[in-house]
Amino acid sequence: MEQAVTVIKIRDGCRSDLAEITRLERDLTRFDRAFDPTLDPDWPASPAGREFYEARLSRTEGLALVAEEDGRVVGYLLGCLGKAAEYSTPELTAEVECLYVDPTRRGEGIGGRLVARFEEWARAAGARRLRVTVSAANRRALRFYRHRGFRLFDVLLDKPLVNAGGPAAGD
Repeated sequence: MEQAVTVIKIRDGCRSDLAEITRLERDLTRFDRAFDPTLDPDWPASPAGREFYEARLSRTEGLALVAEEDGRVVGYLLGCLGKAAEYSTPELTAEVECLYVDPTRRGEGIGGRLVARFEEWARAAGARRLRVTVSAANRRALRFYRHRGFRLFDVLLDKPLVNAGGPAAGD
């Protein structure tokens, strides 16, 4: 018996994708809390979170891409353009802000296709660099991005401080 072949379509996100992106973003935040306990799992559904996603979906402040299978969003990428820091050579930079693929669909090339499509968009917009922030402890994400040509660039060091109210978050 033949198995049905499913097709994953990469397309621009639209406002009707907001609920699915928010759902997946909550999954991403829960996953990423293992690496960064300061992440707020409720932020994706907050007014600020909604405003952020709507800005990407409307393309007023970046781009939203979705991976869709049979009308269901199985992955997404949010990104934006920005200038380098004032003390750097003024290059237009594109940043991958969020990338998530349903865990049951990982290893199928969906994330790579989303990044490739984002890179096409960034080049067309005049960006000279792609950037992404990844937790140092997230080895799988580091391998994923390195495999796509990203290289270690900056290192952010973090030190939790204890305040008068008790231990810092994550302690």
